[in-house]
Amino acid sequence: MVKIELENNKGYPWINYNGIHCKGYAFDEDTVIENIELAKKFEGMDKIQVLEFAEKLNGFFAVVIEYSDEVMALVDHMRSFPLFYYKDGGNVVICDQITKERMRTFSIDKNAEKQINSSLYILGKKTLFKDVFGVEAGTYLLANNNGTCYGDAYYTFKYCDEQIKDINTALEKMSTVYENSFKRLIKYLNGRTAVVPLSGGHDSRLVAFYLKKLGYKNIIAFSYGDPSMSDSVISKQAAKALDIKYYYIPYTRLNIRKAYKKYYEDYMVYSANGVSVPRLQTWYAVHWLFENKVIDEKCVFCPGYGGVLPGHYINSAFVDNEYIKKDDLIKLFEKEFFASMYRLAPDYYEKYMAEFKEYPDIKALPENVPTKRAAEIFEQWVYKEDQTKGIQNAARLYEFYGIKWATPFFEKPQFDFWAAIDNSLRYKNKAFKEMEKKLLEGPITDVPFTGSKEQILKKKKLSFVEKCFHMADICLHPRKNHYMNVIVPIHTHIYNTVVKRTSSPFYFVKCEYIKFISKNTK
Repeated sequence: MVKIELENNKGYPWINYNGIHCKGYAFDEDTVIENIELAKKFEGMDKIQVLEFAEKLNGFFAVVIEYSDEVMALVDHMRSFPLFYYKDGGNVVICDQITKERMRTFSIDKNAEKQINSSLYILGKKTLFKDVFGVEAGTYLLANNNGTCYGDAYYTFKYCDEQIKDINTALEKMSTVYENSFKRLIKYLNGRTAVVPLSGGHDSRLVAFYLKKLGYKNIIAFSYGDPSMSDSVISKQAAKALDIKYYYIPYTRLNIRKAYKKYYEDYMVYSANGVSVPRLQTWYAVHWLFENKVIDEKCVFCPGYGGVLPGHYINSAFVDNEYIKKDDLIKLFEKEFFASMYRLAPDYYEKYMAEFKEYPDIKALPENVPTKRAAEIFEQWVYKEDQTKGIQNAARLYEFYGIKWATPFFEKPQFDFWAAIDNSLRYKNKAFKEMEKKLLEGPITDVPFTGSKEQILKKKKLSFVEKCFHMADICLHPRKNHYMNVIVPIHTHIYNTVVKRTSSPFYFVKCEYIKFISKNTK
């Protein structure tokens, strides 16, 4: 028997229409479809038709369909609404949350524990719990009454055979694609307050700019952290230049620790689901905005997630050569995704890398890999693992407070566009930056970006003695290293910095999460 347990109705509620369970929203061309209208789109389709339709559907959704012989469950290309499955006796359970109650019936997978302790998420379909699995981004699951489960991908990010190499052609198409994404966003907002987490970077500024450019009026922006940070200063300047109402939430040890002790455990369980490290940075700011009634369930958060698509992960090795050695490609994976694993869990690192080399896509590569194929595999990994579990999953924060979200840069037309652009135009975000120069106008052009030449000072190489003083300074003044260290007890911060060789507050959150899991599992 297949048991369907869909209980998470925060932000986006589940709709059940004649055995078709769905949540989220999508677009039929430029018309918003959600709730029962979204469920009706799948009505009367067989399994193959469902997969073909889901592959083309532009939106953020999860669907569970009851057929006479089995149940099909699928998530969109970004795993926007997670689904999980496991066996309970002779039953297959399909659920949408790893709650505290479920945790108590599970046991920890020790290898997965090591993995999340040295990363930001569990790779593949595994979770922190033995024999509990997740439906991966762009994949489906078929479960029948005999207890058999089968799953496969229905969507994969793929480069176009023929790609655009001319910058002017790329810019012309890019302008249309981006503007259409934001026109759809405005239709989805439908007058509701758009809440933009505004940093000093490019992506969130572009969200705010496009909304203003297209005439949307109901916008607020916010930032948070240490008032002396460049992000804090620049985001305020950007909001003023765009004439957007702006809130700044300072993070101090007194206010954040008090809220952390009271609320963070519930949020941690809700957002992590045994797969991702809970999103720490924005949590208190959203909590403050909600508690002070600046935002409510009628708002829609519009973060700048998806800013990596223009070329963030396009390495010079993918544009300077015709081929790249397979071993060199694996080293790029190691450097980008597994470096902290090597430092924090060296025993597990060797085991994991051996498994990684056996992955079908990696194992099938020739010794000399065409750079286009190498870049494609690298980006497929980025979007199936890093961006889904590390970035898009951060939207759990907004849902936790019952608020909807929209991520226009993760729309499928965005993926389709960048798949058609040659990597010579994506390296160092070349085409994107050119578009941005042409697009931005008015007072906002005078506001620098965090990390721009106006903001970067050349780093001085430290002597051994200076390094010792620097470490002591970080130990005694943790906020100098990262504003979120206000959440970490001083003695824990000193221990992590000196013994574990990491002063990151995210390591503390991982340890707190694993400690909680250990207490609440079999």
